[in-house]
Amino acid sequence: MNTTTESHRPLVNIERVFAASPEEVFDAWLDLDLLRDWFCGGKAHVRLVEVDPQVGGAYRIVMSDGEREWDHSGTYLELDRPRRLVFTWHTPSTNFKETLVTVTLEGDGDGTRLRLRHESLPADMVEAHHKGWAELLEKLAMTLA
Repeated sequence: MNTTTESHRPLVNIERVFAASPEEVFDAWLDLDLLRDWFCGGKAHVRLVEVDPQVGGAYRIVMSDGEREWDHSGTYLELDRPRRLVFTWHTPSTNFKETLVTVTLEGDGDGTRLRLRHESLPADMVEAHHKGWAELLEKLAMTLA
């Protein structure tokens, strides 16, 4: 995990290799059924998922553990299949401050190397977001297996 950038903004950097093609990994970020499977941490589940997978389109994912809900939303800024996704990220944990997520994908042998960068986070939320993204990417790996 990296917690600073050249502009001194807190961020999360995660790198992971998946046993799936770049196209499969890319599509998992935009497919409603696949998002329901992997885009939730811990014992939570996805209660609602909406995506408009085009530049300028919005997404919304509501996670729930049965007692609480976490609403995540944003706008797609770049969709370059199968290489790159860039989207804004708004959640209550960031006080709905706009943050930015960049996912880059490249072939790695028979799999795909994913690099996730989440920037402009409040400093006190970097560790929690690193943990959250790591959990989500673990679930993505299981979904794609």
